[in-house]
Amino acid sequence: MLEAPPPAPPRPIDPPVTVYAPAYQIQLIALRFTYFDQDGLGYQSAAGPASGPGSERTTIAQPQNEVVATVGDRLTERIVTSVDVITAASPNHKLYGLPVGTPVDVISSPSRINEAEQIDSDTTYAWSRTINVGLHADYHLEEPLESWGLGMFATRAFADDNTVLAASLYQVVDWFDSFNLDGKRYGRDVRTTTNLNLGVTQLLTPTTIVLGSYGFTTQGGTLTNTWNSVPLSDGTRGTELVPRRRDRHALSGRLVQWLPWQGALRLGYRFYADSWGSVAHTVEANLSQRVGRLTLDLGARTHWQSAVDFFGIVFDPAGTGFRTADSDLAAFTAHAVSAGARWDQPIGHRGHQIYFALTGERYVRSNDLHVDFVSGAVGWQQ
Repeated sequence: MLEAPPPAPPRPIDPPVTVYAPAYQIQLIALRFTYFDQDGLGYQSAAGPASGPGSERTTIAQPQNEVVATVGDRLTERIVTSVDVITAASPNHKLYGLPVGTPVDVISSPSRINEAEQIDSDTTYAWSRTINVGLHADYHLEEPLESWGLGMFATRAFADDNTVLAASLYQVVDWFDSFNLDGKRYGRDVRTTTNLNLGVTQLLTPTTIVLGSYGFTTQGGTLTNTWNSVPLSDGTRGTELVPRRRDRHALSGRLVQWLPWQGALRLGYRFYADSWGSVAHTVEANLSQRVGRLTLDLGARTHWQSAVDFFGIVFDPAGTGFRTADSDLAAFTAHAVSAGARWDQPIGHRGHQIYFALTGERYVRSNDLHVDFVSGAVGWQQ
């Protein structure tokens, strides 16, 4: 009689598998405050005589917060939040001919003092050593407007990273109040914006980089803010009328040259043309100089622009065509000069640092508009 084989020894229990979450690390935390002050006159503004021009006075105070973090060695997240406190003369003066400061908030209209909040998020994933892909999302909210934006972008490096190709696609939807000329709200309107950009960065020499890009933007829907107006020849005001589609083309180039005395020179040119008949040229130059832990920047920019086909400063009341008196759509020349400084202070022994930055700019336009802004920031980064 055969005996049963002895029982097999128990199998050892496999050790538990430990799964580690990718390391989460803060790379940058920064706080910034910007003050923007604009003054001038424009025929689209009702904050003045009915025949125009009216005040374009606007001030904006903006605190902003930025955080950049990495998850593992592939994923980078950047989040920017900002709050704008806006004071503007024009939106609150629908009863034409009233002087600036006359209270007309008894009717529904954008307030003279307004707040706006915005959050922007960029998520970048390193697909491989040479390919990065990412998503962009943003949301903007203020009294007469809500705006949603969503986009994607990608970069691809070639030739030992000496050449980088980039592409992005971005979609924005604006949903905002519409107003009659007397300032009464009569409904909601929609505007959509689609933007496509293609670019290339090329390392020419160890100290010289060139960049080129082409951008196409198409807009549809209500392409006015609905409170712009136009002066009429009978001494009254009429509604601004613009096409419901606008296509824009922008071609730009930039050269960055390292200078042997710890400096850098950046030169740029941008050509712009759109389906409304406006053509523009912009040239700019910026010089940076490192002095120990201090970096100084000086910049200058000049912009020439032709008017759109239907711009004017007085119109026939019986006319039915497109018309605008918006100073942003007029022919003008603009000049801007800027200066900035940044101090980097190392802390600890792990390569961390804090920085302090201050930037200012003066912008002057030939059609009676000027802007001043100053911005200060403090940040910590690895």
